[in-house]
Amino acid sequence: MGEAALLGSAVIAGCGTGALADYRGPIERVMRKQAEYQADQKKHADYAPYAKAYLKAMEDLTLFYQTNGVTPLQAD
Repeated sequence: MGEAALLGSAVIAGCGTGALADYRGPIERVMRKQAEYQADQKKHADYAPYAKAYLKAMEDLTLFYQTNGVTPLQAD
C-alpha cells in the first residue's frame, strides 16, 4: 500500500473517531505537490455517483461514532 493510501486511511479513522477535526488540514501538512494532472471529464462524470455515495457514508460513519461515544482510544 502506498504512503498516500496509508495517510488517507489514518486521516479517515481520525476524523471518524473525532481525533481530527477535518480531513484537509493533516493531509496538506504532510503531502507535497509533485505534479499536476488534467482530469478526464468523462471518468469524472462516471465516478461522481460513487464519490457522492462515499462522502455520504463517511458523514454517516462519523455521526455514528460521535453519537455512540466512540473515542480515539476505543478505536484501537
